[in-house]
Amino acid sequence: MKFDQGDAAHRFRLGDVEDEVFVINDDYTPYKPVIQKIRRRSDGTYLYRFGYFVVARRNTGTAAVSFGQYCLMVSEEDTRSLMAQAAAKGWPGFVLKDSQ
Repeated sequence: MKFDQGDAAHRFRLGDVEDEVFVINDDYTPYKPVIQKIRRRSDGTYLYRFGYFVVARRNTGTAAVSFGQYCLMVSEEDTRSLMAQAAAKGWPGFVLKDSQ
């Protein structure tokens, strides 16, 4: 995965996508939500990219699949903190689990 800070001279490889999870909705929607697990090349820690794939219909009748333009990237530490806060507030779908 490359990170772009404006022009070709400022591009660098942030990390590698090691895994991803996604949801395919039953109803027709042009979006597929996804979370990607990215290992940083600089220090081996993880980032999580919350994004989506979009299906764009072309005038030719064909479709093109591409990653959504905007996405959120959160460190592993911050992701754990946010999930724990949501679970502590009793948000449905968030469960605190003891580490063993």
